Amino acid sequence: MNYSMFASILALPLLLSGCETQTSVPPSVATPAAPPLMDESVPQVARAACLREVGRVTNAVPLTITAMVDSQANSQITVAVGPQRAHWLCLVSRTGIVQNVMSQTDEGRL
Repeated sequence: MNYSMFASILALPLLLSGCETQTSVPPSVATPAAPPLMDESVPQVARAACLREVGRVTNAVPLTITAMVDSQANSQITVAVGPQRAHWLCLVSRTGIVQNVMSQTDEGRL
């Protein structure tokens, strides 16, 4: 290894130490999260099936639909459960057959 390469390697940390990253928007002025998607084309039978199944699995009230996304295969419905509003995800067919229900939070705390 020659002297100039050795000097360059040693100087690299000094050159990088002056680099700073700054955000253009302070955290207190950050853009709020987008509102949840409420796709009203999700059939009523699918909504009712999800509420029924999430209620059966969690044995908790109240249950509130907070987001819905419709697709040809299955609709995805997010349900807030209980006073803590724990998020549960429900996949359901357009005819109301529930495919899957799962917690989106720490199940140990429910």
